[in-house]
Amino acid sequence: MPTGRRGSSTGTAKTGVNEPLGQAEDSQKMIDRHIGDYAKAVAASMGDRGLLELDHQESVPAARV
Repeated sequence: MPTGRRGSSTGTAKTGVNEPLGQAEDSQKMIDRHIGDYAKAVAASMGDRGLLELDHQESVPAARV
């Protein structure tokens, strides 16, 4: 097989391009994973907000003293 300037053969170049495509996940699985990650982030944010609101409710009366 002919080699290019960098010493890679044409077959190797094609393998390099196709390899990531072959390893790619199913698009629906990727979407589902992203939705799950997003839902976890939203839940964590809501929990943090709840803690901040409780902290605020406790701090306001203490600051008025």
